[in-house]
Amino acid sequence: KNDEGRYLIWNKKAAEMMEVPAEDIVGHYEEEFNPLMQDNFIQETDKEVEESEIPQSYIKHFVNPKGREDILSFHKTLVSYNKGKERWIVSSALDITELLAAKEKAEEANRLKSAFLANMSHEIRTPLNAINGFSELLLTEQKPAARQAFQAEIWKSTTALTALLENMLELSQLVS
Repeated sequence: KNDEGRYLIWNKKAAEMMEVPAEDIVGHYEEEFNPLMQDNFIQETDKEVEESEIPQSYIKHFVNPKGREDILSFHKTLVSYNKGKERWIVSSALDITELLAAKEKAEEANRLKSAFLANMSHEIRTPLNAINGFSELLLTEQKPAARQAFQAEIWKSTTALTALLENMLELSQLVS
């Protein structure tokens, strides 16, 4: 918008997001369409840019007039020309709704992967510790009955470990 507060440009994407055609915006004052924003977001952020003369960025949850919710990333900057006699606020908004949803989905997948790996680490260590412990005992034990019991425990643990690894391989094939 220009110094007078009139909107000069309203692009196609803004018209789609707000569900307001450009002809209802361009040349009009912001006050004429304030009901589009549920708060004073536009006025407050424009004022901040004007006073600071520093480009600003904002994230805004927006509900359009028909109730569709979007998350927008706003970027505003003050542009002056004609030796500072005219100043415009240039504002752009990017719909980041899908991007944030994808980010949340990726973060959840990462949390699940971490939990899975922690659990699998524990599940693998249990039979490996049994194999190591009974193998060590087997090296020093002289009684045949005890040696046979240790061998049975080693076999049981290797069977459990093999089954666990096969399940992990099957799972990885399902996921990929």
